[in-house]
Amino acid sequence: MKKIELSRGGIIINTEWGPIQYGCPPETIKDSMGLECGVPTAFLLGDHLFDAYSGTCLAELEFPAYFNFFVKNQRTNVLCTKAQKERILIIFETAIFGPKNLSEIEDRQIQDLLGETRFFRGVPFGNEKLMQWSDFLEFHIIDDNQINFKNILINIKEDFIEFSLGNDKLKVASSIQIEPQEILDLPPVSPFVPPTFGVTIIGSGHGFDKASKTCGFIIWANQRGILVDPPVDTTYWLKHMGINPALLNSIILTHCHADHDSGTLQKILEGRRIELFTTMTVYEAFVAKGCAMSNMELKSFESLFDCSIVKVGQPTFINGLEFRFRYSLHSVPTIGFEVFHAVESFIYTSDHLNDSNIVAQLFEGGFISEERKNELNYFPWHHKLIFHEAGVPPLHTPLSTLEKLPLEIKKRMRLLHVSESQLDKSSPLKIAKPGLENTIILREKPRNKDKNVMYLETVARVDIFKDFKIKKAAEFLSMSKVIEFKQGEKIIEEGSDNKDFYIIAQGEAIVEIHTQNFSKIYGPSDYIGETAIILNIPRTADVIAKTDVTCLSLGEYEFLYFIRDSDLAKTLTNLYEIRESESWQLLDLNPLFKELLANQKTDLQTIMEKVTFTGGARVINRGETINGAYLISKGSLCMGNKIFVKGDFVVDGAAFFERGLCREDVIACSDVIAFFIPAKPLFQFLQDNPGFGLRFSIEVNGGI
Repeated sequence: MKKIELSRGGIIINTEWGPIQYGCPPETIKDSMGLECGVPTAFLLGDHLFDAYSGTCLAELEFPAYFNFFVKNQRTNVLCTKAQKERILIIFETAIFGPKNLSEIEDRQIQDLLGETRFFRGVPFGNEKLMQWSDFLEFHIIDDNQINFKNILINIKEDFIEFSLGNDKLKVASSIQIEPQEILDLPPVSPFVPPTFGVTIIGSGHGFDKASKTCGFIIWANQRGILVDPPVDTTYWLKHMGINPALLNSIILTHCHADHDSGTLQKILEGRRIELFTTMTVYEAFVAKGCAMSNMELKSFESLFDCSIVKVGQPTFINGLEFRFRYSLHSVPTIGFEVFHAVESFIYTSDHLNDSNIVAQLFEGGFISEERKNELNYFPWHHKLIFHEAGVPPLHTPLSTLEKLPLEIKKRMRLLHVSESQLDKSSPLKIAKPGLENTIILREKPRNKDKNVMYLETVARVDIFKDFKIKKAAEFLSMSKVIEFKQGEKIIEEGSDNKDFYIIAQGEAIVEIHTQNFSKIYGPSDYIGETAIILNIPRTADVIAKTDVTCLSLGEYEFLYFIRDSDLAKTLTNLYEIRESESWQLLDLNPLFKELLANQKTDLQTIMEKVTFTGGARVINRGETINGAYLISKGSLCMGNKIFVKGDFVVDGAAFFERGLCREDVIACSDVIAFFIPAKPLFQFLQDNPGFGLRFSIEVNGGI
C-alpha cells in the first residue's frame, strides 16, 4: 500500500483493490483527477465532518459522487459510523435534490421549483424513475472503531489509523490537515482601493476544473464588498490580497451545491457577524447542510450569522445597491440577480440552463406553469455587463447556445463556471478574469449619496458606538470632517498636542507604539486618537497611513460633546490602561486569542479589567457562581490539578456556558497579575464574534 497526500487536504491510500481516500475537504477531487490512480470510489470519514477552526467541511462527497456516477457509472463507497451516515445523507440529499421540506416553504413559485427538481432527477438522463441517494452512494458502517472493506482491515485509533492487507500494513495520522495550497503562489498586490461600483472575480472555474479557482466574486458597493458564493478558502485569498475583512460583511448565497457554498461558513466564522442574503428555499438547504455537517442544533447554527430573506422579483437594497433576484433553471433552487447603481447595472445568472428547448419540454411535460415558461424564455440581455455561466448540459448552458447570440450581446458577456480550454480562441465570448488587477469598474468615483452611505456604514460599525441609536450616527456625521491622507503620511505624531479623533472610513493605518516596541494595523471603522482627548495627554503613538486613508474626524470639543450622557469616557480610560499593560501582546501569546482580527482585539480590551492576587489567595471558591474568566499576565493560577501560566485563559468551561457553579477552587500559586473578563460582556462578545465563540466553546469546554 502507498500513501499519497493531497495538497488540498486528505490522504489517498493506494491499495491492490484501488484507492481509498481518508478525509474529503472541498475540491480534493481536483487533486485526485491528476493522479495515476484517479478519483477514488471509496472514502473513509474521520471522527469529525467539520473543522470549526477553518470553517471547512471534511466530508465533501458531492463532487466525487457526481464523477463516479456520471463518468465511471459506479457508486461511491462511504466508510463511516452509523451516526455519520444519517448526517451524510442530509448533506448529500440536500445538495443533490434540494431541501426536503421544499414543498412546505411559502414561495409563489414553489410548485414550479418542485417540478424542476423532479424533472432534473430523471428526465434529462433518460431515467423513468427519480434518482435516489442510493444510486450514488453505498455505505459501509464502522463498528467498534474498525471495518473490513474489500479484505482491507482498517483499525481506527485515537492518533492514527492502520490499514492492513495481509502482511502489508500502513499507518496514517488521524488528524486531517487542511492547507489552502492554491493561493500560496499568488503574488502579493499593491494596495487596492475598491471602486464605488464594480466586480472582482475570485474564481471563474467549476468544481472539476484543476486549472482555475471555483466560481465566486465580490460586488463592490460604495467601497464595501458583498461576497457572492465565496469559493473555499476565500478568506485566505482575501488576506493574501491585502483586503481588510471589515470591508466585507455581506454574503449572497445563490444555491447549495458544494462549488458555491463551501466558502460561506469560512467567512461567517472569520470575524464579526455576517449578514446572509438569500431566498427561503436556499436558506433551508444551507441550514440543513450546515447543521448536519457541524452537528450543531438549528438554533445554535442560526446564531452564527444574521440572515435577510429576499423575495424574488422584489427590490432588495444592500450597501446602497438595488438587487432584483430571480430563480434560475437548475437541479436545486438557485437564484440569479440583476443589480443596479444609478444608470449602471449588470446581471448574474448563477448556475442556469438557458435553453428554450428544455423550457418547452418542461412546460409540455407539466413540470412548470406558463408563467414560469415565459419568465425563463425572457432573459434581460440589455444590461451593460452580463455574467453568464456555461458548462455541460443538462445542468448548465452549453457554450454552443451562447455562441449563437448576437455579437453585441456576446461582447458584453463574461463567462463563469467554464474553463479557458473550452473556449475557441477566435470566439468573442470571454471568461471573467479573476484577480484584483482585473476588477471590472462600473463606476469609480462616488456621488455624494454614495459617500454618505459609506460614512454612515463606517460609523454604524464602530465597536464603541454599537449601543448608540441611529440619530447619534447622524449627529456624528453632522459634526465631523472628512480628511484624506496619502500613503506614508503621518495621521498622528507621538508626543504632539493634537486632539482630533479619527475613524477610518477607507484604507489602512499602522499604529506604532514605540514604548512597547509594538505595532498593529487598523482599517475601516477602527478609531484612533481617543486617548489624548479623554486623558488630556500628548499623543502616545505614531499613526501612519499604510495606504491612502480617508478618515472622519471630530475635534476635541465635538468628540466630548458626542459622547456626553454615556459611559464611553470611563470605557476609553479603562481601554488606555489595559493597552498600557501590554494586553495586546498577551492576547497574541494565547493560541485562541491570537487569531482575532485587530478590531476584535480592541473590542475585547474594552471589557477587560486588570486585577492582582497575592500568592495563596483564593480567586474562585468551588461552588461559587462563575462570574467571568481570567487571562494571566504574570504568575500562575491553579484550578484542580491544572496549573495555568502567562498567556493562559482560566475558566471552568462547562460551568461558564451553563451559567452554573465552579467545580474546582481556583488559587493563586504565586503573586498574580491577570485580566478579568466579566461573564456578561464576554457572552456578548462571543455572540458578536460567532466564529471565535464557536472555537472558544470547543476549547474551554474541554478545559476540565
